[in-house]
Amino acid sequence: MTTAAGVHADPLAEFALAGILHFARGLPRLIADRRDRTWRKQATTELAGRHALIVGAGKIGSRTAELLRCFAVTATGVARTPRPAGGPFDVMTTTDRIAEHLPTADILVISCALTEHTRGLIGQLELAALPDGALVVNLGRGPIIDEDALAEALSARRLGGAVLDVTSTEPLREDSPLWTADNVILSPHSASNVPSENGKIVDLFVENLGRYLSGDAALINEFDFDAGY
Repeated sequence: MTTAAGVHADPLAEFALAGILHFARGLPRLIADRRDRTWRKQATTELAGRHALIVGAGKIGSRTAELLRCFAVTATGVARTPRPAGGPFDVMTTTDRIAEHLPTADILVISCALTEHTRGLIGQLELAALPDGALVVNLGRGPIIDEDALAEALSARRLGGAVLDVTSTEPLREDSPLWTADNVILSPHSASNVPSENGKIVDLFVENLGRYLSGDAALINEFDFDAGY
C-alpha cells in the first residue's frame, strides 16, 4: 500500500503562505476600509523576522518552510522521531516537546497526519502558550486542533488569525462561529485541488505499479502501518 505524499505539497504551501500574508500585511483592514470608503493610513506588520513552528516536517511542512524562508521567516520543524536540523528548518524537535517551542511561535502550522497521537494535539493550553497575535494554519486534519478552543481564542482576538483548509467536522457545522469570524480564512478541504493534481497522482501510481511488478526498486511512499501514514 502506498500514498500520494508530496503531490499536494506545493499548492498547500502556497495556500498557507497566501493566508499568512493576508493577516501579516493587514489585508482584512484594507478590505474593510475599501468597503466602507474609508481612507486612512496605518502601519502594518511584516513577515521578516518572524518564527514558525511547523508540526509535521514532511513534504508539505518542508515546502511551507521553504516558502516562508523566502520572506526571512525562520522555522522549527516537529517530527515524530528525532532528526538533525537542516534544509528549510533552523531547528528540529519532536512531538513530545512542542510545549517548549510554542511561546516563540509567531506562526503555528499543522501539516502532520491525524493519528491516535496527534488527535487533540493542539488544545486550549497549547493555543494559550502562543504569543499574542500568533497565526494558526491547519493543512493537516481538523481534529488535530481543539476547534472550540481555537474559535474562542480567535473571538477574543488573542490570535491574529487562522488559515484553515480542514475542520473537525466536514462540512463545517452550521452553528460554528468560524463561518462568520473576520479573522479566519476557511477552505472546504480543497486548497490542494489544482489542475496538475490528478496527473501527478496517476504518474506516481504508474511509477509504483512498475516498481511493484518488476520488483527491482523500492516503492515510493510505502504506507507505514505502525505510524499510521
